[in-house]
Amino acid sequence: MSEKQNVEPLITDFLNELKDELYKQLTDDHKRWGNTWLKRTRKGQEERIRKCFDNYFDQFENAGVPIPWLKIIGNAMIAWIREKHFELFSNGKEKNIVIPTSPNIPKVEISSFDPKTDHEVK
Repeated sequence: MSEKQNVEPLITDFLNELKDELYKQLTDDHKRWGNTWLKRTRKGQEERIRKCFDNYFDQFENAGVPIPWLKIIGNAMIAWIREKHFELFSNGKEKNIVIPTSPNIPKVEISSFDPKTDHEVK
């Protein structure tokens, strides 16, 4: 008879489960918001995301609403993409590009915009 080993899990052991749950959340977010996350540049993202987090914690503290951890991860992912894939924002202005998406999410063409005003450039 072999002894069962007590092995502590690695955080990476949960990546597949997290990936599946995060994919569902991001898919739902895409249905609601589309690719509006591309309408803003990296500039000021920390303040915008912090306000979002403060709102989540305010709702938790004052109304007992659970912290939406997957939305927090989604916000962190958006910030990471903005920092790692700055080619999406050329000279502070987005090009007319098609963002690749999963087969389950339709491709969306993004028009040019001015990040200073957050308005589309016509």
